[in-house]
Amino acid sequence: MTLLEQAADMYDNNQTEALYQLAADNWPAIGAELPAGIAEVCRYTFIRHAEAHEIDQHLWRARALSAAVITGARDTAAGLLLQAFFVTVDVTVKQEQGGYEHGYEDARSILEEINRLVPEGAPRSQLFARLYHEKRAYSFLIEGTGRGRPSTAGMERLRQAEAECLLARDYVRSPRGTLKVRGDLALVRYLLLAEKTTAEIEEAKKPFLEETIAVRDAAAAADYRDVVSWASPNVEVMERGDFVGWVPYEVE
Repeated sequence: MTLLEQAADMYDNNQTEALYQLAADNWPAIGAELPAGIAEVCRYTFIRHAEAHEIDQHLWRARALSAAVITGARDTAAGLLLQAFFVTVDVTVKQEQGGYEHGYEDARSILEEINRLVPEGAPRSQLFARLYHEKRAYSFLIEGTGRGRPSTAGMERLRQAEAECLLARDYVRSPRGTLKVRGDLALVRYLLLAEKTTAEIEEAKKPFLEETIAVRDAAAAADYRDVVSWASPNVEVMERGDFVGWVPYEVE
């Protein structure tokens, strides 16, 4: 396997310590040549450190950016834009910055830069097309719910999220990615039931609950711990017939 393929496999299979070691072993001294694929190795390492709220995330993000510029790794540059995307969505929900009224549109405009960097037909364009639609779905999901119970006005945004999930599904090429998109779609479709009566919800939720349980169990069997951590609370929410406390399938 290439260096990039090793890193992607370790990332998908939560082999975090092995990923860290791979990155450390292959990061060269100043002046030395950067190995092929090192930019994505650094980006995957950055993400795992960020998930764990570890200070090393900043070092590996800087290295990913440096390697992307030097080696021309446009896919890594595109991936690094996702941090700005998530920050924009988060501050919009919290209304923490001026101009938050158009924050969701700004977030989706950031995603357009992914297409600029990794257009159709470019190396790894299938992966980044999936990420593009996944993140658009996430932005519509958060916009329509504010991370809580969907509002009547938010239902159209949820339908847009559903449409983006279906588009993302067309580009899935990995087992972990498949489970993420399945979980996303089940969650969005469940949240679209929010305006129904209790009796209607109990009947209509069954396929979405069953799908979420299937996603959780498949993720547990494959040791995709992050997917399990997203699916498990969603199973509980659906079992209660509730619409608060759910978790998006994202490394935010």
